[in-house]
Amino acid sequence: MPNLRRSLSTLVLLFILLLILPTGFSKSLRGLIYRPFTPLLRFTSKSSDWFYTRYYNLTHIGELQRENGLLKSRVVNLEQQVVGLAAAASENETLRQELGITNRPSADDTVAATIISRTSSSMFGEALIDAGQNVGVAVGQPIMAQGIFVGRVKEVFAKNALITLINSPDAEVQAMLTDSGALGLVNGGPTGLHLTEIDQGITIREGEIVQTSGLGGTIPKGLVIGQVDRLISDRSSSKQEALLRTTINFNQLRLVFVILRTPPQ
Repeated sequence: MPNLRRSLSTLVLLFILLLILPTGFSKSLRGLIYRPFTPLLRFTSKSSDWFYTRYYNLTHIGELQRENGLLKSRVVNLEQQVVGLAAAASENETLRQELGITNRPSADDTVAATIISRTSSSMFGEALIDAGQNVGVAVGQPIMAQGIFVGRVKEVFAKNALITLINSPDAEVQAMLTDSGALGLVNGGPTGLHLTEIDQGITIREGEIVQTSGLGGTIPKGLVIGQVDRLISDRSSSKQEALLRTTINFNQLRLVFVILRTPPQ
């Protein structure tokens, strides 16, 4: 028992000496004094970390739950975006297959361009792109985005071009219904894309695909414009009119493709 007391007393004195030794004291001597306390210090450090972690979790459980919920919400949103992009890609491919479009323009027949500026009023549907005569862009060439026809080149400069988007009130495109082959016109406007000039007696089916007819000679046949959303004309009108839906968000449109040469029909 006296030996135990002497040992404990020695350890206590060493610990006190360790605390009062100046930092500049002999490094080897300080290391010698530290050595017997290393296991205790290691255990104390681990214990304090364990208790701190448990205390923090208990006192911040509400905040942690909120952060966890926010992260889960972000994961769900990202998953929904991925699903939406996959669905849009699948829908575009399905539209092409239904229309029998196998003669897509190759990479050599198109040039990618970025919309770098828009007119002062977006309802005019005009935009400036960063491609021009330097890459073969010419007036009248079709503009595509995500496999959908979105406009045509209006004016060309050395390294830029002004394009008219199909949602412009000034835009008018010769179009046709794929099921019946009925011809009409697609116009833009504040309420969206409108299919007009369809004769009465023609059955217009909701969801029916509308594509370019190729008439007029500037825009090739078979470029998908959109799908019939609903009829907006009444039977007393001499012609039928329908509102179209499209996968394109014209307000957020940035990347487009100019078709320089169209493949043979």
